[in-house]
Amino acid sequence: MAVDLVPSVLARTSGAYEKEKKIAEQLNPWIHLDVMDGVFVPSRSITPAIVQRSKPRANVEYHLMTRHPGAWAVTILGTTKARVILHLELGAALRPWLALFRSQRISTWLAINPTSTLDRLWPWMPFISGVLVMSVRPGGYSHHWWAGSLARVRAIRHRYPHLIIGLDGGMDQETIPRAAAAGARHIVVGSAVMLDEHPTAAWEKLRRLV
Repeated sequence: MAVDLVPSVLARTSGAYEKEKKIAEQLNPWIHLDVMDGVFVPSRSITPAIVQRSKPRANVEYHLMTRHPGAWAVTILGTTKARVILHLELGAALRPWLALFRSQRISTWLAINPTSTLDRLWPWMPFISGVLVMSVRPGGYSHHWWAGSLARVRAIRHRYPHLIIGLDGGMDQETIPRAAAAGARHIVVGSAVMLDEHPTAAWEKLRRLV
């Protein structure tokens, strides 16, 4: 099974958003947009209004690290081709948003933080299209990579052999091959590309690893 690398855009200002969006769109047909509200995670990112004013040309997967996903619903529903990643940690509050996005035929995944157990994930599996395993504490670039994420990927793969499983956080030249070997088929790449002086060259180097 092929491994997809997806560049992430994690921006706190409109200027940073425009810069990173431009880079990401040149690298891949899909981009991963990190959305943070300063509540669900300590950091805060761009607002829906900024994205509405300057919509990406690429397909977008919205990673909603937010307490209230509804704030982004209009933006997501107005995207030509979108994917939504909600967080398992929202618990019962997930239900209406899973129902909404699924009713609009938008592929909907769940992300699971390092501190959450897999037992919390299993009841939601009939309602989602994929799982994004967080291999860092979410909320910013360059957080410490959690090696236990590989065992988590293997456990999910064993139970769901055909599921799309992704890894997000700390993905670089060393960790990408390990993630792919563990069974990850969707790898989100952030700082290893966006913080490099030559992002296109960095991206091509990482792509050759899978």
